[in-house]
Parts: sequence; C-alpha cells; structure tokens
Amino acid sequence: MICPFCKAELSDHANFCTVCGRKIPRDAAVTDGQLASASGESRQHFQNTDDGFIQTEAEQQSAVHDSIPTKNMDPKLAKALKGINTMNILQIICLVVYFLHPAASLLLLVVLIMSLSLTKKVSSVFSQYGYPLYVRITDRVRTICKFLIVWEIAWWGLILLAKVDLRVPSPGEQTITGIACVIVILAVITLYFLSYCFCRLYTVKEALECLSFGYPLPSKPSSKGFGTVVILLTAMVVLGLIGIVASITLPAYSLHMKKDKFQEVVSVADDVKKLTELCFLEHAENGVKDACNNINGAEGKGWKLLKPEDYHTKYVDSAMVRSTDADKSKSGRAEAVITVNANQKRFSERVGEHVGITIIGTWNNGKMEWITDPSSSCKAKDLC
Repeated sequence: MICPFCKAELSDHANFCTVCGRKIPRDAAVTDGQLASASGESRQHFQNTDDGFIQTEAEQQSAVHDSIPTKNMDPKLAKALKGINTMNILQIICLVVYFLHPAASLLLLVVLIMSLSLTKKVSSVFSQYGYPLYVRITDRVRTICKFLIVWEIAWWGLILLAKVDLRVPSPGEQTITGIACVIVILAVITLYFLSYCFCRLYTVKEALECLSFGYPLPSKPSSKGFGTVVILLTAMVVLGLIGIVASITLPAYSLHMKKDKFQEVVSVADDVKKLTELCFLEHAENGVKDACNNINGAEGKGWKLLKPEDYHTKYVDSAMVRSTDADKSKSGRAEAVITVNANQKRFSERVGEHVGITIIGTWNNGKMEWITDPSSSCKAKDLC
C-alpha cells in the first residue's frame, strides 16, 4: 500500500503513515497492484474517485509540510519557555541533593530567587494569550517561592546563631530529640512545597510549549504528577517518623537488655559478698589478708571462695576477692575489694575494654559495710 500523502510504501493494513504520521483513509489508500497497473503519469497524478479531487505529488508534499506544526517565534514566549526549562533542571538537582549536602540549601535559595522574576514573566505571557487559570497557577507558585525564601533565610540564620556561644547549659537527650524531630518535619515540609512547585512548573512548561505550537490549552491542567509526588512524600514522612522512633527506642531497648543480662554479674557479686563476710567472721581483723583472698581459692567452715576464673559463666568472666588486714589498711579497719568482670564479648564495645562492678567492704564491729565503687565501669555505662 502507498501513502496518498507522501507516497511512502506501507503495509496493506496500516492505519497511519510511518513517514508523515497522517491517518490513511481506507478509500484513498493506493495498493501495490494499483501502483503497478497505473501509468507512469499516475505517480504524478492520482485521482480519488470517491472524493472527487485530483492531487499531484507536489501538492501532497506541500500538504504534508503544512500539516507539521511550527513554533511560535514570539520572543517573550520563547524567553519564558527557555527559563522554565532551566528552572526545572535546577529544581531536579535540588530535589535530589537537598538532604545530602548543606550546599543544596544555598542552591535552593538561588533557584527560588530566580523563580520570582521568571514566574512574573510567565504570568504576563498567559495574560497576553488569555489564560487566567494558568496565570493563577503561576502566581501561586510565586507565592510558595516567597515562603520558601523566608524559610531558607531563617534556616541559615538559625545555623549562624547556633555557632555563637550563648553559654546555654548542655541540652538533655529529650531536648535534642525534639529539635531533631522539628528539623526533620520542617525539612519534609520544605521538600513538599518544592515538589509542588516543580510539578506546577512542569505543567506551565507543557502549556508554554502548546502555545509555542499554536495549540489551545486544556481548561483544567492535569494533576497526575502532583498526586504521585504527594504519595512519595507521604511515604517519606512515614519512613522518617519510623526512623526517629527507632533512633529513640532501639538504644533504650538495647540498654534495657544489657542491664537485664548484667544482673547475672551483680548476682555473682552478691554471692561472693556473703562468702567473704563468712571468711571475715571466721578470721580476726588482722588475719584476712591471706585467708580471704581467692587468687588460688579459699575455703573455711561453711564457705568456699573459688578461683577467679572458676566463676566464668555466659555473662561473667571472673570474680576476684582481695582482702587487707586492719593494720595494713588506711582506714584502720579490715577491708575487702570484690571485682566481678563481665564477659567482654557481651558488654564491651571495643577491644580491650573491661566492663564490671567493684564493691568495697569495710569490717566494722563484726559487720561488713558494702558500697559500690563509683569508678566502676558499669556506672559509666549505666548498667549498675
């Protein structure tokens, strides 16, 4: 089959010409058989008997050329369209790197300032062509850009203010978490308005392209892209809130689990305390140095102190007891120091770190007084 407009060879059942793009009228299509039976003059002069017109090949090529839309060379329209294309590229960059680098915020501020003059020019173009709906859309984008400019300036003002030493006491963990939540929420709001501006500027871009080709604009612009952006941003907000909650609850849960496991260390320390008291009761104040040390183990009437490594369990590495006679002690009383080391693999965060509890006992009038050493490593980790 031959296209009646550009004379291109097509398949017999084609509905559109792949060369000129025009629809093929079924009654005007020229088959290969017709072309073969036609005289040499028929290529220059083909008559459609149904429609009753004669069209030469030169006339058909001219008709194809006339059917191709040409751009409106209005310089004001062309300048606005070029500015919109540049603005869309810059906004895509801002959307991609907004959360990745602080410099993106400065780039966004520059883009927003440029958008004020650009949207004003675009509004005048739509007013010139008589499309008030698109004028309102463009004005709304300009209003949002003004809001974002104020927000970005305030944001950078807060950053500069934070660098000034205001001699404010260190904030608590809840204060830091609250500030982080506010920053994330405001950042998501900024990204939401930026996405709205991007979608609307893309709508404006399509409208300007239609005007440049002389096509009429639809009475209601499409909002399909904006709905997709809203769904994506909603998902981002949900994921962000989940991340904030997880950042707060997971460390607390991890600390709770470590405290629960550390109770086995404390339990071993309590057992050793009781055995040490029995040892002190059995021996005089000046006889506990050798009798109540468990370096090699110690045993007496109704009590037995194991070697330090013999106390090893899933969460305990060792338990050491060191006793001092009253005449050798700085306080003038017999003392005992119990050190229970926790399992390094379970509680240590770095190689070589020892986590444990140290308890100091002082013999006073036949009774042992125990206190937990404030320098115990479990204190620093809030485990005891």
